[in-house]
Amino acid sequence: RELILPIGHRAELPPARARLLAACDGVRPARAIATELLADASLGFSSEAEVYDLLRDMVGMRVLAWDLELPYALRDPEAHLRAALARIEPEDLRAPALAAVDELFAARAAVAAAAGDPEALDRALDALEQTITRLTAGPATRAPGVVYAGRTPIYEDCRRDVEVTFGAPFLERFGPALSLVLSSMRWFMRETTEAYIGYVRGVVDELVGGAPDARLDMTVLQRALLDRMKPGVFTPPVQRHVDVVRERWKELVGAAPDARRVELDSAALRARFEAAFPSHPADRTVAPFHVSPDLLVAAASPEALAAGDFLAVLGEVHLGPTLNAFCTLSQHPSPGDITAALVGDHPWPALYVTGHKQELLGGPTGQRVFGAPEARRPIDYVLDFSTSPQSIDPEHHLRIADLEVVVEGDRFRAQTRDGRLVFHARQFMWLIISLEATRGFSLFAPARHVPRVTIDGLVIARERWMFAPAEIDAAELATPVDRFVGVRGWAAEHGLPRFVFVKSAAESKPTFLDLDSPLSVEVFANLVRVAREDAAARVNPGGIAVTEMLPQPDQCWLVDADGRRYTSELRMVTCFGPDTRVGL
Repeated sequence: RELILPIGHRAELPPARARLLAACDGVRPARAIATELLADASLGFSSEAEVYDLLRDMVGMRVLAWDLELPYALRDPEAHLRAALARIEPEDLRAPALAAVDELFAARAAVAAAAGDPEALDRALDALEQTITRLTAGPATRAPGVVYAGRTPIYEDCRRDVEVTFGAPFLERFGPALSLVLSSMRWFMRETTEAYIGYVRGVVDELVGGAPDARLDMTVLQRALLDRMKPGVFTPPVQRHVDVVRERWKELVGAAPDARRVELDSAALRARFEAAFPSHPADRTVAPFHVSPDLLVAAASPEALAAGDFLAVLGEVHLGPTLNAFCTLSQHPSPGDITAALVGDHPWPALYVTGHKQELLGGPTGQRVFGAPEARRPIDYVLDFSTSPQSIDPEHHLRIADLEVVVEGDRFRAQTRDGRLVFHARQFMWLIISLEATRGFSLFAPARHVPRVTIDGLVIARERWMFAPAEIDAAELATPVDRFVGVRGWAAEHGLPRFVFVKSAAESKPTFLDLDSPLSVEVFANLVRVAREDAAARVNPGGIAVTEMLPQPDQCWLVDADGRRYTSELRMVTCFGPDTRVGL
């Protein structure tokens, strides 16, 4: 048996090692594997200890993992954890492990029971953290100072007791404007896909020495592509077309240099838009695909919204469906309805991707890309870039190491090593392009100032500014009072509204800033000081981006029984079919 190692290396395996690897299915415990191998005298094992020694040796070679790790995106991870621990045969090991898990879950249940009572909740959270620290001999939290998810052991997640229905008049109002945005995304994906395939083919040719017919391990290509990626920077073919989209939208808008608001009509834009982002014969034959815009609604109240007195604000635009995410389907009252809708849009087999962003795009360590198991159909396949266990049917679970690249003349494709499954370059590369293209993609390039752009009542770009950290001297003033007064003066000088979001290169997410709040201004001043230090050290170079908050607090129409306002967004999924621009 041959062991295929990363980066194209191969090694012949002795029978005992080959049999051991084949027995490691990610489910059976080591003792069960040892029992199976000891039953075959031809393998030469005389004791469980010898099997365990060989397991440890192969762990040291990084050929396999011997640990207890659960798949991601489980609806009931507690049950899976208990089931895994219950497979431990020795009672003296199994019983205390199960008892520890029960204690942990009891502490979590106490937190849930304390909801609504601040003092009881504080005590329950403290008890939970103490329990975790005692049971694990480690801290109960991680990544201090980081503003991304996954830092604490527990969080509250709720479904609101409210239902909202958006009807045809709502969609008809901003549909033509939104269709322009989404159609430009279709143009971008078509052009970028072709350019990216050419880019990857160039990398493949380098790796195979220009041979017209060759085979290459997919892991080798993956590593070569990652080596060419830089954090926060698009690859050349993606960046080239991002620049084109931004430049053409800038020309379409035609804003005056000092403009702060630009109001446009979609009908008046249509002819110039068609010239800037023309359709292509390939659009009539391409398989359907999804583009998912996030939409926010600015209205003073539900009554104002119902009366049509509102402003729609475009948030992020995602390539692919967003409603098949685990956080959605795990709480949806009828997840099968979403899956059925996906089947209706795309009845052919789909290829999904899962793994760490670092393995896919060179992104931050620990961030993952994965979909909900409920969203996968029996005909779909999942390409796995990780070494983590997955709750995927083995017949449809493809690890990156299972694939090879086949070069035949001017074409190349990805396929399983046995040739059972074949993925053409466009089908495979679409996944990587869609993931990369959504990293920071926007219709307008960063600039000193970008006006708010509205088409038919749909804000497609919030007003925003860009400052060098060195410009904001007020952040370095001696006292909090001085900094508060100084920052407010700086904001007034540049015409900033009271409520904004700020983003520095050192942070993965924007930070809310209320310029009337001394505490909020102090947080901002600290962010600027860190950015100035980073700029001086040439670490995380970049400016301070400031974007108006829209909807503003008094435009958050969703209220509770006590009149408190909440932010909200409408997650939409649109589908491009053959020979369509966009229909809503």
